[in-house]
Amino acid sequence: MAHVTIKEILTDARKRQYAIPTLAGINLEAIIGIVKAAEEKKSPLILCYNQQLTPQIPIEISMPVMVSIAKSAKIPIATILDHGSDFSLIMRSIHSGSSSVMFDGSGLPFDENVARTKEVVKVAHALGVSVEAELGGVGGSAVEAVETAATESVFTDPEQAKKFVELTDVDCLAISFGNVHGKYKGTPNLDHERVKKIFSIIEVPLGMHGASGLTEYDYKSVIKCGISKLNYFSSMCRGTYPMLKNLVENSGEDVFCLNLISMSIDFWYRETKQLLDICMCSKKAQGDSGDNFIKNLSEIISDAIKKQI
Repeated sequence: MAHVTIKEILTDARKRQYAIPTLAGINLEAIIGIVKAAEEKKSPLILCYNQQLTPQIPIEISMPVMVSIAKSAKIPIATILDHGSDFSLIMRSIHSGSSSVMFDGSGLPFDENVARTKEVVKVAHALGVSVEAELGGVGGSAVEAVETAATESVFTDPEQAKKFVELTDVDCLAISFGNVHGKYKGTPNLDHERVKKIFSIIEVPLGMHGASGLTEYDYKSVIKCGISKLNYFSSMCRGTYPMLKNLVENSGEDVFCLNLISMSIDFWYRETKQLLDICMCSKKAQGDSGDNFIKNLSEIISDAIKKQI
């Protein structure tokens, strides 16, 4: 359908209170399976590149693949650099074709986060690229086997969030409200009232990083409170282990790497389909440009030409 920015699709998600998952295009099998599921569910989608997840795959290789697939997909797909912490990587992402970038200055003092985010926004917006930023600190890790409690995070202050958005003109704000990257320590305790407060005083869509390991009720609750962008990776990634274990145990010495390709595509496809339903974004990509084009064409051409189509 179209390669779009996060601003284009998240604006509708915020308005109609559903969330769009941001999923990591860690390899070709994952990308194919994820996009296949989104097309079948008629859901908008965000594909991201995260250097920490795939340090051996340069963004100059990974991002153009995602961009190419996004341009030919039947549904709107945004591409984004996830947790970009330096200006050079952000520019490499833009040069590689990403429609959006995330500058993560959450570990900086407020004023420095504002200043550096403003510089990224200035350049990105001039090039038609959307920007996500983060305020507060989401703890944990998506790449290390650690368990993190939300108490180790720095929760986003609502009034600071309002000021931050006004000063930076970002298109999406990732917030901290009890969410953590990777595996939670104990039962997640999400501050729904904090999300509601931030949603009520700022106008840009809100992002949630660290969305793995929650119940379906948790997901739907935070979406109703105002989360529009949901970054999800760790649970899916861990889910590949049983698939690999089963392949090796059942194939023995006959295991072949080519068998893994189709199995991986099917795995990401099945997992993504379930997630899209939970995010309530299925069928939100209906009425795409192709349908509208045919409809508009039929209104202006003559009956004689219609008969020849």
